[in-house]
Amino acid sequence: MKKIALVATDVALPGERGLPRLHYLAEMLCRYGYYVDLITSNFQHWTKELRTEESIKKSRELSHCNIAIVTQPGYKKNVELKRVISYRIYAKHVKEYLENNDYDLVY
Repeated sequence: MKKIALVATDVALPGERGLPRLHYLAEMLCRYGYYVDLITSNFQHWTKELRTEESIKKSRELSHCNIAIVTQPGYKKNVELKRVISYRIYAKHVKEYLENNDYDLVY
């Protein structure tokens, strides 16, 4: 079975508002027999809030693919230095996650 990692900071998980396109793609790949890790952050970008453990658990229960959450500090404004720092920390954590897992395809 091929193992695929889909990485995005701004994915809407099941039960959240936002753009669910990447989760839809992950679900479709799972239906075709691929093992999919949907890698995203604990920060919900549309609400500018950290996801709760309860909301993450609920999203995982509603999804057929594996949802991997990496930590990312939040930010309040779209244009501010905290956002740049937040994305750098997210990228570092995603890199570490990918180095510790083996994938046939990373998107």
